[in-house]
Amino acid sequence: MHKYALIALLCGLFILSATSIAFAQEKLVTADDPNSILEVAKGYGRASLSKDSQGDPWIEGKMDGLVYNIFFYGCKNGINCESIQLETGWGKDAKKLSLDEINEWNSKKLFVRSMINKNGLVRLHMEILLRFEVTEKNLDACFDVWRALMKEFHNTVMVKNP
Repeated sequence: MHKYALIALLCGLFILSATSIAFAQEKLVTADDPNSILEVAKGYGRASLSKDSQGDPWIEGKMDGLVYNIFFYGCKNGINCESIQLETGWGKDAKKLSLDEINEWNSKKLFVRSMINKNGLVRLHMEILLRFEVTEKNLDACFDVWRALMKEFHNTVMVKNP
């Protein structure tokens, strides 16, 4: 074997092993582990874990003064969940929005969607598929997007004009 080929082979093996070690050190998260999701949520403010009426995990949190919930979906007997939904809403005293205003917001944004529910209340939500593992950094990036867009929606759409 030529000495340069051997050097290239050894370099390639070193890079491959270094990449594998770096990837193995990153913490991976699934919806099966509500506590790992809770820890990411706590990085953005207050958050607590409990169970909903069906026994599925449920997290209530607060970011930048806005309360939100994390619902777990696709669970089997309160475990083995597949996805989460971050949701927040505004009460009856909030600014009334038309469907056109909701559609305008939705047409310009990725990742989150606003809606008016059957009771006329405005909701904002974001789904995150966690059936397979994602890195904690990836989930943290999703929470950062949620924080920014929830705050933007509140400040630009929901705040009543004086």
